[in-house]
Amino acid sequence: MTRFLAALLALALLVCPPTGAAAETPPAGIAWHAGDVDSAFVRARQEGKPLFLYWGAVWCPYCNQVKATIFSRQDFIARSRLFVPVYIDGDAPSAQQLGARFKVSAYPTMILFRPDGTEITRLPGEVDGDSYMRVLALGAAGGRPVKQLLAAARAGQALSADDWRRLAFYAWETDEQAVLARGETVPMLWRLALASTGAAPEASARLAIKAMNAASGAPAGQAQLDKAAALQRLRAALASPAVARANFAELAAAAGSLPAFLTEPGTPARSQLLREWAHVLTREAAAGSL
Repeated sequence: MTRFLAALLALALLVCPPTGAAAETPPAGIAWHAGDVDSAFVRARQEGKPLFLYWGAVWCPYCNQVKATIFSRQDFIARSRLFVPVYIDGDAPSAQQLGARFKVSAYPTMILFRPDGTEITRLPGEVDGDSYMRVLALGAAGGRPVKQLLAAARAGQALSADDWRRLAFYAWETDEQAVLARGETVPMLWRLALASTGAAPEASARLAIKAMNAASGAPAGQAQLDKAAALQRLRAALASPAVARANFAELAAAAGSLPAFLTEPGTPARSQLLREWAHVLTREAAAGSL
């Protein structure tokens, strides 16, 4: 089981450190824009298409995972004809200036823009291909940018289930303060999780797990979270096959950190949580649909 969890955790992690510099090649099968980013935005405005920006590096295993599992899909290749796809090699000489311009530093980062340059959403790299395509379709459908959705949620406005899904599947790990200020991640994701409980249970669970993950990795005293309430929501997510399946990547990634964050060693609460977690992971692994 330990090896199984470690393997799942390695696959689900999003941000990876460099191990060496080499030239990034654009994923095959997609008509990536050959010019610079500014000319790509000119083209997007002329053609009335969104712009899809991919920031990657050849040394990054998670970039290669995205290329193998997302960019190689025939439905992604077909959809790429509906936007202007641009790739940026994060190791290129001018890449860091572009990174500062677009608030990008983590690998991989994928951003969808309107033709006028307004950022619509950042796409998560750790989800399964079907979930990715649903989020991409929602972002390209002409709805409000995530920044506006977040402002509406802050104001207590009613959001649709799809709006909550777009917030839940936003790439919070690569936000780089594009929509949230530093220090806001844990309280805001928890607030969104609570607000979306009735409208979108699977999205609500993902937001809650994201908040717990962020809190578990924050310095002591800098990320306040009601651990008892968090543990209750986590166990509820594990108890629901539909919710657990929809958030399997998140649960796999958190298996090495959240039990230690939410429970004390040697306690019945820790043992019970680990049993419930192991049951979900082994059940989904045996299902053969991952």
